[in-house]
Amino acid sequence: MKNLVSVLTALPVAFSVLTVSANAYDLHIKTLTPIKEQAKPAGGDMAFVKDGELNFAIVVDKDAETRAKNRTRKSIAPALIHLTNAIFRTTGKAPEVVDESDSAALSKWKHLLALGDSKTARAAGFDMQKLEKEGFLIKTWEKGLVIAGWDSSLVEGWNMGVIDTYGPACGTKWGVLDFCERFLGCRWYFPGERGAYYSKVADLTIAPVHYQDAPYFSRRGGQWFLIESLYTPERTAKWRKYLGDEIQVRDMTYLDHWRAGGWYPGGGSHCPHPNPYAKAHPDKLNTIFYTDPYGKFWYAPNAHVGNYYNVLDLGFADLLIDDVRTYYETKGVKDPGGFLGNVNDKYVSFGVCDTYMPITTMLNDPTVKKLGLISEADLKREQDAVTANVYGRFIQYYAKRIGEEFPGKELNLLAYYNTKCAPTDPRWKLPDNLAIFLCDGRLPRKVRSKKFMEESRRLFKEWYDARGGKPAEQVWMYTSNDNPFQRAMIPEFSGEVVKELAPYMGRVGKFYDWSSSYDIWHYWYSAYCQYRTEWNPDFPVDAAIDEAFDLMYGGKAAEHMKRFHRIQKETYLQYALETSDLSPTYPSAAVDEMEKELKAAGECVKGDELKEIRWKLVSDFWWSAFKLQRAQANYEPPFYEVGRLLDGEKVALDGKGDEKAWSRVKPMKLLDPRGTGSIMSEHDVRFLWDGRGVYGRITAGYAALAEEKNDLWGNDSIELLFAPGLKKEEYYQIAFDLLGRKYLGTQRVAPIIQPVDLNWKAAGFTHAQKLGKDGWTCEFFVPFSVFQNPPPKAYDDWNFNFVVNKMSEPRDYVGSALTMRVNSNLAMFGILRFNGKGD
Repeated sequence: MKNLVSVLTALPVAFSVLTVSANAYDLHIKTLTPIKEQAKPAGGDMAFVKDGELNFAIVVDKDAETRAKNRTRKSIAPALIHLTNAIFRTTGKAPEVVDESDSAALSKWKHLLALGDSKTARAAGFDMQKLEKEGFLIKTWEKGLVIAGWDSSLVEGWNMGVIDTYGPACGTKWGVLDFCERFLGCRWYFPGERGAYYSKVADLTIAPVHYQDAPYFSRRGGQWFLIESLYTPERTAKWRKYLGDEIQVRDMTYLDHWRAGGWYPGGGSHCPHPNPYAKAHPDKLNTIFYTDPYGKFWYAPNAHVGNYYNVLDLGFADLLIDDVRTYYETKGVKDPGGFLGNVNDKYVSFGVCDTYMPITTMLNDPTVKKLGLISEADLKREQDAVTANVYGRFIQYYAKRIGEEFPGKELNLLAYYNTKCAPTDPRWKLPDNLAIFLCDGRLPRKVRSKKFMEESRRLFKEWYDARGGKPAEQVWMYTSNDNPFQRAMIPEFSGEVVKELAPYMGRVGKFYDWSSSYDIWHYWYSAYCQYRTEWNPDFPVDAAIDEAFDLMYGGKAAEHMKRFHRIQKETYLQYALETSDLSPTYPSAAVDEMEKELKAAGECVKGDELKEIRWKLVSDFWWSAFKLQRAQANYEPPFYEVGRLLDGEKVALDGKGDEKAWSRVKPMKLLDPRGTGSIMSEHDVRFLWDGRGVYGRITAGYAALAEEKNDLWGNDSIELLFAPGLKKEEYYQIAFDLLGRKYLGTQRVAPIIQPVDLNWKAAGFTHAQKLGKDGWTCEFFVPFSVFQNPPPKAYDDWNFNFVVNKMSEPRDYVGSALTMRVNSNLAMFGILRFNGKGD
């Protein structure tokens, strides 16, 4: 006990306090997860804390801890640490912990708090077998209170290293955290002491109570994004100025406070990983990766994108079966497919890479034609459904083989990209041993839109019907990669998805894909709610955020923060909800009001060091967001005049760029496509044209990054995006690095959006460059014949975007249009004016 006291008293005391009077707790407080009480036990009120003194001891079964060390039971030590710390922080007193077999020690105390599964807890009515997985019980009896829960040691198997890396916690820990929040007034909003709130409890009288709770989802995933934020010394150093010096690299302690974890094993992701799998089978590449009817081999040796699995060859499934068997037999020692975390004692996962196959390509595949895998009905469904039966055939075969070879195992399918939609052909009836991890980019951002949710419900219902009334086990939801207003807002809608998709969504989990955690703690209030809705989707988001601002900032500052948040949410619902635009423009008046309230909150906390730091944690994210939104609202599409080559003038396309014609045209003005700041690197970009096509020259005053070991996107690269005319119906994209690697694609976006067609060849496109230690020059030529549109005439206008991705240090990203980092954002493209001769 002395060691515990020394640890607790050494902790920093930089937290807010609020005196709570006797019996002031509210079991049904509107800012926490709702609970349902059960029949109240007999007995009267018990004064656990009176005039600042503790009238209770914590009683545990020390033999249970011995069994935990022998791995026959889960340790309650984490629960005990949380409980003793919270009691000390709220009362200023360290509780005594006694063994239930020590009758002399027990007799000294008026009341007991029985922690974990023990004889004491069982005598008081605790029965672990009657709890749901990870569930807990909080119940009084004549001597005190029981907090005990389900033990994850009841889950057998999963010996492949795949149990959640943070550990499927015993329910006792979740019960302790619920008690600390509900009875002691504790809150934990972000890592470190600055994110914690502890009430000051001088008196605590507990009335007879009995309730149980358990998580709605058995897999509460996405912890990696939180861990990632503190995964390296550099990232940790970035956040310490906000979160406090006690924040450690790979600190995961705060994950408990948000009840992250789960008893269900991970899986349902991109599997196998293409690069290790290719290395494991260099002689089977044609079996693993697809060769399209035009001869293109969809294998990218050094990248994830660009690989497309050969799902038309069932021999690929047979190969996977053999490798999964090897993985099982060697207990994960031999892992040819990067199976760790995706193959376990319950599931074998399968998921495509981030590569989309054009519909036109699949339509002309010989196997597709022979088996009729794409029908007229498929073509009339949404664009992602065209290949549904192509995958239905593969999924059916692979799942059946898994059931035959590994009895009791299921196929966990990442339903994504070309395999996003359910098969409808009765030939490919789905077997029972199939679990669906369904990806829908509309979720959760569009959950309040009737139009978008009709589309989502249709997608989920199709899988529900195809599986005979079985809901999708999990849903993969997405953040906004680049729009800060949406990135900070849409996590709050996560819990609403469950109600909107009932009964087509199951209870295994919802995975919120943050894309990256580079800014997650700046909008901690939103992230907090997202994770709390994983425990219970009915978590009261708006009330919880209001309370958080009250506790973190207090008084007038809290009122300003609440108004700031309400404007933010109302503006999102009004201007972003019903549009497909990934970066919608908000009215300047709304942005002005948000900024006004945020600045007012800052004025209110001046002089209070702790509250000022908490305010900066939020506000430092928003200044650039406001700047970006104003830049977007005031944006005028850039206009560039393309010079006409005179009779007899030529461009050698040798990479030197020394022709006199280049001096006759002005350079194109470049900017930061994100609108968040000025560009750091200078590029001179000029365009010319003749009846054959468009010529371009780029010069830069720095050494280019152009290494063979890197893929296209790992080197310095250039992107050209043409949208002939001004109708904005389609665009053509040419991307290339300075070693000659290319990416080519075209997409029609109107009148009906189509997937990107990567089969476009851009025949006749050429480029040449000269690379030096102090700079580089590149010339290119794009013939008009590559476009389906007629070539321009003098003074015609085309929409256009030009981008340089500078990967050499210091990295930079420059372009000709404010596209919000979505280079194909046609709505924001600039204009090329094709000048006449002599202009």
